[in-house]
Amino acid sequence: MSEIELKFLLDEAGTRKLKSRLKTLEIADGTPRTRLLRTIYYDTPEQDLRRSGIAVRMRRDGRRWVQTVKIKARHHVGLAESAEFDSPAPGGQLHLGAIPDESVRDRILGLIGDKILEPVCETAMRRSSSHLRLRDGAEAELAIDSGEIKAADRAEPFREAEIELVSGGIGTLFDLTQSLFPTGGLRFSMMSKAARGYLL
Repeated sequence: MSEIELKFLLDEAGTRKLKSRLKTLEIADGTPRTRLLRTIYYDTPEQDLRRSGIAVRMRRDGRRWVQTVKIKARHHVGLAESAEFDSPAPGGQLHLGAIPDESVRDRILGLIGDKILEPVCETAMRRSSSHLRLRDGAEAELAIDSGEIKAADRAEPFREAEIELVSGGIGTLFDLTQSLFPTGGLRFSMMSKAARGYLL
């Protein structure tokens, strides 16, 4: 599945302003859904996946574990486009054979060979997400993450807003951004959570 999204770094004040602005615009379909997400990223000791632009993660969303493979995003003026492949992961155990795309599965298994995948970093986020319906019929998902990224004995606080296109043209994301952040002052989030974890 392809993902097209814009991501922005936030601070605490910016998070409050964004949530307030969302209420004012009255474009959210119902109340925001808040949940806790724990995500663990895996790689070989030599970081073969990272060097190939691939992220393999295990995410706990409530009681459910999901295994996800993300293929390196392309960035252009803050716009990120990536391929994402999900599969259920009962018990939170990696099962690469369950990757639904055969070519992606074969590529990853070829990269890993007989090496062992091990946890590299993890994130613990409180996510508030809203489904947005716009006047032109386009739809988007707004997610506001607040939490921390951890690796080894280090931890770093992190806040981010993510606007993902559900339906409509790419211009929808930029129009929506202008509505949500009318005073500007934006900082694009150009680095994924996984990349930040590797730096830690």
